[in-house]
Amino acid sequence: MNKKIKIGLVEPALHVEVLRNYAFIFSSLNIEVHAVLTTSANELMRAVPKSKNLHWHFLDHQNDVKEILNNCSLIIFTTFDDRILPFINLQPPKYAVVHAFNQAFDPWRYFDFRIRPFRSTVNLIRSLFSNAPSLDTMDGFIVGAPTVFEYLKKQSYFQLHQFYDFPFYLSESNEPAKQLEKGLLKIVIPGSVHPSTRNYSMIYELIKKLNCANSQVEIILAGKASGKAGKEIIQKMNGIQIKNLNIKCFTDFLSAEKYQQIMKEADVLLCPIPAQTVSNFTVEKNSYSHVSGNINDFINYDKAIILPMSYQLESGLESAVLRYKNSTELKSILEDLISGNQSIPNTTALHLPFGLEARLRHFQKELDRLLTN
Repeated sequence: MNKKIKIGLVEPALHVEVLRNYAFIFSSLNIEVHAVLTTSANELMRAVPKSKNLHWHFLDHQNDVKEILNNCSLIIFTTFDDRILPFINLQPPKYAVVHAFNQAFDPWRYFDFRIRPFRSTVNLIRSLFSNAPSLDTMDGFIVGAPTVFEYLKKQSYFQLHQFYDFPFYLSESNEPAKQLEKGLLKIVIPGSVHPSTRNYSMIYELIKKLNCANSQVEIILAGKASGKAGKEIIQKMNGIQIKNLNIKCFTDFLSAEKYQQIMKEADVLLCPIPAQTVSNFTVEKNSYSHVSGNINDFINYDKAIILPMSYQLESGLESAVLRYKNSTELKSILEDLISGNQSIPNTTALHLPFGLEARLRHFQKELDRLLTN
């Protein structure tokens, strides 16, 4: 049946990890895949294994892209915003990956000024004059993680729309996880640098008190500073002077090659993801109505991760995770890693349940459900 299916994947923004893994998985199902992206996104894409089933196109060739997509069996937009409007009237069934479900489906219920009052107000005003695509223009919606799917089942709108569970993260490495090198610990905090995306204030206060007397430690903020607040974070981080501790920050956008190099050389990822974040003008509950791209980072790059207790993961991932409840527990974890009293969790247990073969079985089952609805 798959030989007759053509899937169009359209990424009008920069959710490259979703596009990349979907393109790889669907084409590995012997499905003809036409992946459409911007030139900016192309520069950030990690290499996708070549396949006779996978064809790449650029969004700026809009007329050609429309013709190609019109000949597909279905279209999946990996970002759901006004940039997909030129393709709304195409004939095939259309599905959208939603990255912020409260914003998309119940914005007024989750409207809250308390986290980012100025930015939320500005975004609210902008939204009143925007041409955001209607939910009714889609035949269904794609969910990127099982924790989100379970959250949606409890929402009033779950029965009003079709939702499909296609996790966007994928384990590809067959190599054992890197073991801690004595005398040096590389900790990477991935993602854009802004107080709303990570709990950087806690990290800053913690690092100032970190005991690195007996080992070399490198902490890398692997992301560009976002706005004035992001630059202030980097300035404060660069001001920390502790023996044996080296802190690296960036003010410019990291190239794909540089980011990959940093991730590959990391011993462990530190992701102080807040329990809540703001998307546009709505509050999202991380790991429930919103999924962090860091989950793909730790699985795809085969790295253990340090996460707050508030961020929930699907069953099977916990073996590669170190958890903390507060800054005191996080400081203890880091100092135990530095001293060698805490070993880095092994990630080899993730390769079977979250590897390509497992994803192919799951995607095929969910795709069959989508095609029969």
